[in-house]
Formats: sequence, structure tokens, C-alpha cells
Amino acid sequence: MKRITMVIAGLGGRGHDIYGNYAMEHPDEVEIAAVADPRPERLELAQREWNIPAERCFATAEELFAQPQLADAAVIATQDRQHVAHAEAALKAGYHLLLGNL
Repeated sequence: MKRITMVIAGLGGRGHDIYGNYAMEHPDEVEIAAVADPRPERLELAQREWNIPAERCFATAEELFAQPQLADAAVIATQDRQHVAHAEAALKAGYHLLLGNL
């Protein structure tokens, strides 16, 4: 099975706790390539836990999706009201999508 690379926009309960922890528990299946979150402490945590380089930690999903495609898939785990805009940006950048709705 091919390991999937993904970026995560939003490092709250869905992005960090669900999808991020899954990646940590299944490193043979998923690798996190980049993250975005407006809270510096969440970006620092992701850097430490998932060994994300600082240049792949973004303050906004918009900044993340303005980069050349960094992974196979994007997890959109931002606030629900932001999902459409972030999903459109991720699709335009070439990502497969996983929307983190509950």
C-alpha cells in the first residue's frame, strides 16, 4: 500500500486530534507534509509532534494553498463556515480532499 502524504488546514479537535493522531499511529499509511493554523502554539506543537519543518507551517489555509502542491491530499479541518473557500483553494492547487466535518 502506498503511503499517502497530506496537509492539514486547522489544528483543532478534528485536524490535530483526529487526523493528526491517526497519522502518528499509522506512519506506514500517512505522512503529514505541512500544516496551517492561526495559533502559533498549535503550529509549534505540530512541528514537534510530526517533525514538520518551520517553512511548511502556515498561519492561514490561504497561505498553505497558495504554495505549490505539497502532498497528495488536504484535510480541511478549519471552521465549518470556511470549508467551501478552503476546499476550492485546495482543489485548485491539485489536492484530493478530506473535509473534517462531524
